[in-house]
Amino acid sequence: RLGSSGDVELGCGMDGEAPGGQSLRRTVALCLLTLLGVTAPAASGPTLEDLERRLGGSTGPERLALLCELAEAASARDRARARAYGEEALTLALSLGAAPAQMLAHRHIGVALVWLGQPGQGKTHLETSLSLARAAGDGKSEGDALNGLGLAHYHAGQLEQAIKRFHEVLSIRTRLGDERGMAAVHANLG
Repeated sequence: RLGSSGDVELGCGMDGEAPGGQSLRRTVALCLLTLLGVTAPAASGPTLEDLERRLGGSTGPERLALLCELAEAASARDRARARAYGEEALTLALSLGAAPAQMLAHRHIGVALVWLGQPGQGKTHLETSLSLARAAGDGKSEGDALNGLGLAHYHAGQLEQAIKRFHEVLSIRTRLGDERGMAAVHANLG
C-alpha cells in the first residue's frame, strides 16, 4: 500500500509470504500497481467520512489533529482532498504556532502535489518539511520528507537526484532501525 510519505509499504516476511498469506509475487505485483497509481482502500481505521463527521465542530488543536489525519487518510485515494486537508492544516498550524504540524502539513501537501502532476510545487513544500524536520531533530520525519523529495525528482524526470534522495532516506531508516521503512525505500529504488 502507499504510505503517507509516498513509500510503498511491503510488509513481507522472510518466508516469502506477505501478511494474510499473500505470495511474494502477488505482493510485488501490488507494489508495482501502487507505483503506477493504482491503489486499494485501506482495510482498517476510520473512513474519510467518519473523520469528516468528527471534524464538524472541532476547533484548535483537535481540529488540527483531525485535518492531519484526514490528509493522511486521503493520501492514497483522493490526492486533491489530501492536498486540501493539508492546506487547511497548514493554515491552522501556522496560526497556532504548531511547528510539528506545519512539518506534517507541508509533507502532505508536497506529496499530494507530486501525485497530482506538479512535482515542482511539491518540492517546495517537501523542502520546507525537510528543513522543519532537521531543525526539530526528527529523523523519521526527515526521512519521510526526503522520500517525498525523491518521488518529486523521479516524477520531474530527475532520476539521479531521485536516487540520491532515496539513498539518503535509506541511510536514515537504517540508522533508526526501521526495517519496514528500509523495505519501502528498496521498493522505491526498484
